[in-house]
Amino acid sequence: MRKYLLLFFSIFSVLFSQQVSAGNTSDSTGLRSAFLRGKTEGSLRSFYMQTINHQQLRDYYALGTAIALRYETSSFKGFQLKIGGSYSYNLLSNDLTLADPISRTSSRYEVGLFDLDNPKTRTDLARLEELNLRYQLGSWSLTWGMQKVQTPFLNAQDGRLRPNFADGVWLRYGKAERIQVEAAWLYRMAPRSTTQWYTTGRSFGIYPSGLNIHGKPSAYRYAVKTDGLLLLAVKGNASRRLRWQLWDYYVPNVFHILLGQADYRTRKAAGKNYGFGAQLTRQDAVGDGGNADSSKAYIETGSGTWILSGKAGILRDQWQVWINYTRIAAESRFLLPREWGRDPFYTFLPRERNEGLGDVHALMAQWNYGKEQATNRFFVAAGYYLLPDANDATLNKYGMPSYVQVNLEYRRHFSGTFEGLDLQALVVHKFNQGELFGKEAYRFNKTDMSNLNLVLTYSF
Repeated sequence: MRKYLLLFFSIFSVLFSQQVSAGNTSDSTGLRSAFLRGKTEGSLRSFYMQTINHQQLRDYYALGTAIALRYETSSFKGFQLKIGGSYSYNLLSNDLTLADPISRTSSRYEVGLFDLDNPKTRTDLARLEELNLRYQLGSWSLTWGMQKVQTPFLNAQDGRLRPNFADGVWLRYGKAERIQVEAAWLYRMAPRSTTQWYTTGRSFGIYPSGLNIHGKPSAYRYAVKTDGLLLLAVKGNASRRLRWQLWDYYVPNVFHILLGQADYRTRKAAGKNYGFGAQLTRQDAVGDGGNADSSKAYIETGSGTWILSGKAGILRDQWQVWINYTRIAAESRFLLPREWGRDPFYTFLPRERNEGLGDVHALMAQWNYGKEQATNRFFVAAGYYLLPDANDATLNKYGMPSYVQVNLEYRRHFSGTFEGLDLQALVVHKFNQGELFGKEAYRFNKTDMSNLNLVLTYSF
């Protein structure tokens, strides 16, 4: 991987030096001009994270930093080339691989700042993240290669040093104010917390994989048989206040997910308006669920479940209050590779998710202060998540007890001398609300714990 990053930095250095003299070119339409008039961007992120577990259970902390660079040519006959990569460092941490002697498990959150496949590596954390060719023709665009993605179930989940990326072909049609259509075939993934690219099948199980429905450790890592991910989407605005979207995710021989969502806001009156949202999701196993050997399958053959999520809120100029609810049916567990992204349900809160669960009731309230581009923004949220028993593997993949979660978050966007600098402070605490059955592994890194985050990102 280092040789690829060295190549990237070499190309970046040459292109950056050439951009300085871009104004000297006399041909503004040629291929050379497309490179000279290209755009270079970068970011530097420092991330401190600490988990404080219950009483004598082991705590973890880590400080990491990452630099990312990206170059994109200007358009040449509709074509644009993009290349980007990153380099990360573990500046300071305790031993993230050292297991807690009581629960016999190790760091859950801090290790994700670096490389899950090589958790002891501190410096050689390089990754080529973007290398793609894009063609634009009117309202049509086609992107082929490594690229950043943002969809409901396949997304950047940018809560560590570096986000997710995917490799494949992505077709888009339409404009924001009208109907938009997207179609993609993706055959490789670069999940966050890794430095490698994996075929779609091999990307399953890089993160901890929990238990199968028989209560035994899941054995699907490197065993899922599939060719890729087919994604289809249609989005539009029924009016200025009503937006809708349909998403279809098909993973051959593994699963199929269909999501429908609508979001509505009333007219503003007396300084406020109201917002509502609804989601309906259906998941079904496809083929043999990933492997003909059921002990190595990702999802049980013939299984499927429904997920319903909704929200209602009051919106004023400077603040919003939302009440959100999610119900995962008791048919079976809802499964989504955590390597691909977080779930889009309205009750999601950073540092926990309800993937791997069935028979869930989640209720969450949220208060947001500050507009999107405001200098200071505040977020306060609290949720109650009623889950199946932690020892019921048929509906609880990761042995997660019911819990209450409280998040306090502050974001600051700097201007003037420090333009481009953003600060984020996030404090999370989860209170246990379920039976532990005498096992601290059901508590460790899951409930009765706090997670502290301080992030500085400088974009240039």
